[in-house]
Amino acid sequence: MSQLRVKFLSSSTKAWRVVSDARTLQEYTFFSAARPGSSAVQNLGTVKVPTDMAPAWKTVDTTNKLWWKRANTQTPCWTRNEAAGQCTTLTYVWKNDGKKGSWWDGGTGYVHLAGLDPRSQHLVLHEADHFFMGRLYKGNAPYVTNCATHPMEKRTSATCALWEGFPDTVAAYAMGDRRYVYSDSSSVEFDKPTGWETGDQVEGRVVLHPCPHPSRHTV
Repeated sequence: MSQLRVKFLSSSTKAWRVVSDARTLQEYTFFSAARPGSSAVQNLGTVKVPTDMAPAWKTVDTTNKLWWKRANTQTPCWTRNEAAGQCTTLTYVWKNDGKKGSWWDGGTGYVHLAGLDPRSQHLVLHEADHFFMGRLYKGNAPYVTNCATHPMEKRTSATCALWEGFPDTVAAYAMGDRRYVYSDSSSVEFDKPTGWETGDQVEGRVVLHPCPHPSRHTV
């Protein structure tokens, strides 16, 4: 070969990936600078992700934090519900469109991230945990009511509070803190529930009283 270059993909093996479109599932890619072909080991130096694609790679990196906490050492999958070779890939659909508003699609199992939202590792982990919970339920997410909007401090329903509160808890646990940080850098301190409504229908109250070791429930 007269020239060689390295291709980088926005994925981590087959466990998770970031794609630009839910139909084509095309991952983001870029290449290192071309170098003369040689059989010798070559140092590529510092390789930087193109600025417009950087949030895709930040999402890939952030997901490591959830992967490391999943407590499944029996298979290379997210949960031991799946055997090696049959793992479900966590797929993020992201576009650099400057928008906010992310969600997990229960039909496809994909996480949709708005353009600005990868700025928040808590938000990425929260949405990833919806996928994770879906895998814990073997692809059959629990039925949730009254959850179109879910202010953390307000009553919705017990099912909504659990469905949204558990990902808040896991995100904070994976990040090693007790808060939720939004993509605009504002945050909620779970230990300071001033003015919050009470009861198990309040998302933030579920976060305040989580299982002592969330990782024990991620198998």
